Amino acid sequence: MSYVSTGLQAASHKRACRYASQQRGGEHGFTLLETLTAITILAIALTSLFGAYASGIKAARSGDDYTRAQILAQSLIAQTTLASGRPPVSAGGTSGPFRWHVRVRLASSNLTGELTHKRWALYQINAVVAWDASRTFELQTLKLARRLE
Repeated sequence: MSYVSTGLQAASHKRACRYASQQRGGEHGFTLLETLTAITILAIALTSLFGAYASGIKAARSGDDYTRAQILAQSLIAQTTLASGRPPVSAGGTSGPFRWHVRVRLASSNLTGELTHKRWALYQINAVVAWDASRTFELQTLKLARRLE
């Protein structure tokens, strides 16, 4: 038994496809609404990414300032304690964006009584470095030096 096509089934299929295409609005790509939604989501994601990047840069700059302040304070302590043969003195000044001061005072210790008869004194040295509006870094040490006569 052999079947011969009359073309009716093909025509009916063609009509069904055309009807489905009309139901979807002849859609072969993205609609304007889908495109705008995708662009909005992309803009939100990029805004978050750039915000995180800016925060990272700010944190790196803050860490760099803190490290530079620490190095400056260590340098000030070293300069103050290297004064051989004379007691350390207080000082202050600026270095770039940093304001600093070194405060020297006699340390309170049980050893001070034993050292005074030998004309020695134990000094406490504080170096404070400040920058920006409210950032500070402080180092302190002790220095044994001869008293002024």
